Amino acid sequence: MGHDTSLRIEDSYWTLLKGLNNEIKLRLIARLSASVANEMANDAPKEGVDKYYGAWVDDRSAEEIIADIRNSRVLGTRHIEPLDD
Repeated sequence: MGHDTSLRIEDSYWTLLKGLNNEIKLRLIARLSASVANEMANDAPKEGVDKYYGAWVDDRSAEEIIADIRNSRVLGTRHIEPLDD
C-alpha cells in the first residue's frame, strides 16, 4: 500500500472518528495499542538460548581442549610457548 493510499485511509478514519467523545477515543486508543502490541509479540522470534544448547560436540575433556588451544597459539611467525600449569 502506497504512502498516498495510507494517508487517504487515515484521513477517512479521522473524519469518521474525530466527532467521538474523549472517553470513546481513549478506549479506541487502548484497543488499537493492545492489538499492535499483541501482533508484535506474536511476530517476535520464539527462539532463545536453548537453540544453541548442545551445539558443541567434542569427545575431548575440557583440559585437552584448553591444551590444544594453548599449543596452537602463534603471533605472526613466532610460536608462543604454552603456559605452565
